[in-house]
Amino acid sequence: MGAASFVPLSEAKGHAREGGRAWFTLAAFGLDTDVDLTTSSTTHPGYSGKPGDAAKDLERRRLEGWSVISTMAGSGGARHVAENLRAEGLPAVYTPELEDPVMPGEAVVTVGPFVEGLVDEQLRLVLTSERDLTGKSGARRGAERKMPSRRRNVVDPSSCAPGTTWSTRITEWAASWR
Repeated sequence: MGAASFVPLSEAKGHAREGGRAWFTLAAFGLDTDVDLTTSSTTHPGYSGKPGDAAKDLERRRLEGWSVISTMAGSGGARHVAENLRAEGLPAVYTPELEDPVMPGEAVVTVGPFVEGLVDEQLRLVLTSERDLTGKSGARRGAERKMPSRRRNVVDPSSCAPGTTWSTRITEWAASWR
């Protein structure tokens, strides 16, 4: 630990570029320029899978002029959440991707990779993730996806002897689970 541990971001970016290393900038919510952002956001506390509580809190914030964004891992889940929030009284709109900033007083459900949500009092922005809304972390993608474990007592067609019917094998299989 030394002075290198406390280098300003702009200096670290310059050093990376001088060394020929890649530098990526996240430009979410309509930012088109390479800017450094400092925010006073905090992690969203979540609703523990209680959609009624989520809809009430998000509607209250929306009426107070907050921008409300909810993200899900997949489009099917996002559509479903938008429907559920509307049923609970929050006029949420589904969009597959954000093309424009979410305006104050709007509630949008979209597809996004956010694992945790955030609350920013200064910007009056609340972003909820799938985990915040449902209590579950969402669908896994690509290499993160775990292969299903091998199932026990599965009916194997090659184990049937001549004259054995499928109904006989299924009955035997069902009996093994009792």
